[in-house]
Amino acid sequence: ADAIIEASGSAAAMTSALGLVRPQGVVCVVGAHFEPDFPLNNATMFEKEITLTFAIGNPSRDRERLLRMIEDGVLRPSAVITDTLPLDDASAAYRAFDTREATKVVLTT
Repeated sequence: ADAIIEASGSAAAMTSALGLVRPQGVVCVVGAHFEPDFPLNNATMFEKEITLTFAIGNPSRDRERLLRMIEDGVLRPSAVITDTLPLDDASAAYRAFDTREATKVVLTT
């Protein structure tokens, strides 16, 4: 792949992204990784001349554009949602996120 967006927060996904991107390709890490030993294979990155970039995003600034992209089918948020829980279970959702049992949680009313 020319470019890979890694948004899962998984160490295994990061390792896969570095292996799958083409030489001189780009890996963009979206969000935050909380691993104490974040897996960056320097040899692979050097040999393939990979560009590694990190992004957090600005939900307030990008909201309208992102909503249009979702409506147009360009973005599929369901691809990264691991759990959907009622709002009353918010504390359980946060616990699941903290313990890495969940990656992206949607709370519903």
